[in-house]
Amino acid sequence: MAVTDSMTDAQAYEAANTTVRAWVRERNARHLANLEALTCKDNVGTVTAEVNAVRNHEPLGKDMHVVSTGAFDRHDSLWTLNTHFVNDVGVQFVLGVRHGELLVCRIAAAPVP
Repeated sequence: MAVTDSMTDAQAYEAANTTVRAWVRERNARHLANLEALTCKDNVGTVTAEVNAVRNHEPLGKDMHVVSTGAFDRHDSLWTLNTHFVNDVGVQFVLGVRHGELLVCRIAAAPVP
């Protein structure tokens, strides 16, 4: 998704929310080209494992189903969005702005308040 520094926080949140939900949808559908288009080239950890599993036609874990998104933050080209799944699991998607596009770079444990 195309993004700019001049976006309001509300606009940026919507862009992050849309990007995360699209990434999850394409991961579940195993659409490699779309998944790669939504993923940072310098991805790490869980994101790397998920993309590689799709690429290599390996089993994935259960489908992810986003229930809601929550806390959002952005610092320059690094954005984070807390995401909650159907199975009561919460994670933090780490997104990066690369050449004006918002991409998924990492999935981390959600911070505990």
